[in-house]
Order: sequence, then structure tokens, then C-alpha cells
Amino acid sequence: MHKIYNLNMNQFLKIENLGKTISISDIHGNWEVLKEIKNIPEYHDPNYTLIFNGDYTDGGDTNPRDPKKVIDFITDEVNNYGAIAIHGNHDEMLFGTAKGDQRRFLNWQINDMAQTLKQFGINDYQNIDDVANQLNDKFSSYIQMLEQSPYAVESKKKLFIHAGVNWQLKDYHETPIDDLMWIRENYFFDEQILKEHGKWNEDIYVLNGVDQSWHTNNTKKVMVTGHTPTYYFQKDINNPITEMRHFEKDIPRYDIDGGSHGFAGAGLNLLILDEDGSVIRTDKLHAQK
Repeated sequence: MHKIYNLNMNQFLKIENLGKTISISDIHGNWEVLKEIKNIPEYHDPNYTLIFNGDYTDGGDTNPRDPKKVIDFITDEVNNYGAIAIHGNHDEMLFGTAKGDQRRFLNWQINDMAQTLKQFGINDYQNIDDVANQLNDKFSSYIQMLEQSPYAVESKKKLFIHAGVNWQLKDYHETPIDDLMWIRENYFFDEQILKEHGKWNEDIYVLNGVDQSWHTNNTKKVMVTGHTPTYYFQKDINNPITEMRHFEKDIPRYDIDGGSHGFAGAGLNLLILDEDGSVIRTDKLHAQK
């Protein structure tokens, strides 16, 4: 069991010598795609650690959803096979609700809560106490797993976070928990670009690879995030992995969100990294017809 370090109220799981990793993100209940991970050669290879990069439930009607099978699978992988699950914003809303956090509950209500709870077999979801009791009763193993799960996984060479870090802080470890799960433009882009174009300007969201519009990677570690479907960078409905580097020798950051939340027929991106953060290979999981 890896020790979870709490840094300024943020949970960073530090594993100094994290070996080869398989990262996958933003599953959003898409079991028909996720289960295909069992067919890749690295699956359950003891030389690889499987890292779930957040957002395991909640999704629209664009893809078949079975969030119960997704969370059962992830819980089993974490508890029995050494996988690591990071909190995403959707996981935090569910977890916070189970812990009686009214703010998380209200936020979840406008982020697919009703659909997810119905898929869980919970039909009474107007009152936080009723929802919390049912979540803790029916999904106690998952809630307990989330309670032990970090908001980031960090080694000497790699850093996995759901959304990103706040570059305006002197130490990125001080990034508030909400930013770790929700941040977008201020993580992706150079400050000057944001001053010129403003936030969420799609004119600057057509990027991949080396571009001075990206923010410099000040962590000096290869970073892997999800949270934002890569369509918004590359305008490709297949949502391929996006690489971000401010200059040629900048250490790369990767967004691997394959668009499962809202894109019909979306697959799930896999990013497989060596211990030093170099790319071994990438892959894309798709549901079998």
C-alpha cells in the first residue's frame, strides 16, 4: 500500500520510483469500452501500474452507460491489483454527496446526477441525506476506495492529475483541490495568450505539439491529465491524445480525455509511459460491435 501524503490539504500520492504506467481517463460510465482494456498486452503485467485519471461516472445519452460495472471494476483493480484511482470532479461530487457535503451535492445535481443515480437503482434523490445513505449502503466499497484515493500521483519523472495545476502559485503542490479537478485555460495556456484572447476562446483551441500558446511545463515532469476532451484542441471528433509543449525541449504534457462524456461512439485513450516518462505507445479502446 502506497502512503498518501497530504500537502496543504491536497492529497499527492508520492511514489518516487513509479515504473511503467498505463493511464486512462474520463470513462463516464462507458463500460462497453472500458472492459476492452482486458485485451491489451500490458493488462495485469506486474511491470505496469494502471492509473485511472478520474471521472468514472456521469455521462449523457451519447453512449451506453453502466456506471455500476465501471466502479466495481475500478474498485477491484485498486483493491486487488495495485491500480491507482485519482479523484476527478465527477468522482468528488459523488464522494462529497456520500459524505454529506451540500455544495458537492448541489453541483452534482447539474452534472448528470439524476441519470447516474437511476442507473445505480436509486430513484429518490431530492434530499442529500437520502442519497448519501443509499450511496453508503449500496456502494460502500467504492466510497471507501475514493476516501483513500489521491488527487494526484507523482514520481520523480511523472505527474498524473485529473485537470491540471495552477501555474500562478509558487509551488504547484499548493494548487487548491477544486483546481486539481476543474482547471482548464489557466493550466493549458500561456498567460500572454489568455490576456490577448480571453478564456475559452476556440480560436486558440486548435493546437497540438509545440506551440508558444501552451504554458511552459514548470513541474519539470511529464504530466498526464484528462477533464477536457481533446476535440477542443484539435477539432477532431475522434479526440486523439493532445501533446502540449511551449518550446521544443519543454517537457511534454498530455491531455488524454477521449470524449466519452459527450461524443457519440467515443473511445478511451490509453497512454503507456516508461518509468522516465517517455512514451512506450498509445492506444484507443473501442466497444466491440
